[in-house]
Amino acid sequence: MDMESGVNAIRYVGIAEAADKVSNADRILVIGCSGGGKSTLAQKVARRFELTYISIDRDVLWLPGWVQRDKPEQHRLIVELAAGER
Repeated sequence: MDMESGVNAIRYVGIAEAADKVSNADRILVIGCSGGGKSTLAQKVARRFELTYISIDRDVLWLPGWVQRDKPEQHRLIVELAAGER
């Protein structure tokens, strides 16, 4: 944030700098609207940088048959997954 103007500034980086940041990251979170390609992008990034791909839908929120997990179990899984190795 620019402290004088109070405006959040966006700084675009080149591919080389972005790849360096990603390759040294502990975690990468991909967010976006439904159907926007988040899973596809996240899977490609995970493969490229040898990261574990975690699907919040598949691994945390839903049981087979689209039965939602209860909130305490979701929380436990998120804590467990976040504590895992890169």
